[in-house]
Amino acid sequence: MAKKKVVKKRTKKKSSPRKKAVLKKKATKKKVVKRKVVKKAAPKRKTAKKRRVTKSPKTVSLSGIFTTKKRLNPTSLGLSLAVVSALINLLVSLLTKFGYMQTAAKMMISCRLFYSQKIGGILLGSLESAVYAFFIGASIAWLYNKFSKI
Repeated sequence: MAKKKVVKKRTKKKSSPRKKAVLKKKATKKKVVKRKVVKKAAPKRKTAKKRRVTKSPKTVSLSGIFTTKKRLNPTSLGLSLAVVSALINLLVSLLTKFGYMQTAAKMMISCRLFYSQKIGGILLGSLESAVYAFFIGASIAWLYNKFSKI
């Protein structure tokens, strides 16, 4: 319910007609109650439980490098050797075009199935040497990991 203000008239002083009109308006106006909007607090975020992080064993003794227990990633070692092998193959092929390293080119022709002095043969020979190098690098890393467990 809206409450009305009660205005007491002063008897001692006379008020002007303008003041009377203002007082009437104030008395007749309904009082508007402002409602406060209560904001709900944001829900607390659930924090993830801390997991124990187990680190790979990296023990190094004072005697030297022979007691390290680090592991190699076979895929990364294989890919790195594949890229290096392909780049070396391209470099040797480029140098043979200018007259250098002719014996290395002859040896690559005898060892590789798809290698030749043409552009297609150079690319296929580089791909073939990259595949061989990948498998050699992956097998070296795998053997290293097996022997480091002993």
